[in-house]
Amino acid sequence: MKNYKMLLTLIAVLGVSGCASFREEAKLLWGSSTSELESVRNEASRSTFSCSWEECFNAVVKYANVPTASLPEPALHPETMNQTAVASVEKPIKVKNLDLFLQDRERRVIVVMGIPGSVNTTEVGLFFTPLDNRKTLVEVTSLSTSARVRAADIVFTELGKQFTVVN
Repeated sequence: MKNYKMLLTLIAVLGVSGCASFREEAKLLWGSSTSELESVRNEASRSTFSCSWEECFNAVVKYANVPTASLPEPALHPETMNQTAVASVEKPIKVKNLDLFLQDRERRVIVVMGIPGSVNTTEVGLFFTPLDNRKTLVEVTSLSTSARVRAADIVFTELGKQFTVVN
């Protein structure tokens, strides 16, 4: 009976105090927290485009998912595998523009990785802020300055092909 009362008390305390901090801790463990990217937002590369935030968001998602190249799969080399000769068939490997790590439409944020010239796991955050008259501020953040600059160049160039830059 004591355990039951303790459990109810714990649930009540969590309900009153809110779960936001617990959710953020869980996201840190899962690897989907954007708090570090948000903490460097004051250093973000920024550009404004003449589109709704949804249109900008969808354009980035579509661009990231488009294969940029078909590379041949590495051939097996029997001499390095201690096997007899095997005929290898080259199959194409699809390489995407960017690796989408997180898409959160509710918070209007995308996290990408795979920025050329950066470590594959370097995270770059894209924040979409709606402004008046169908304009959207796009902020690109990262703990890596070079990844932020490269990602901003890639994303802003692609969005500039589809929408008017308002800066």
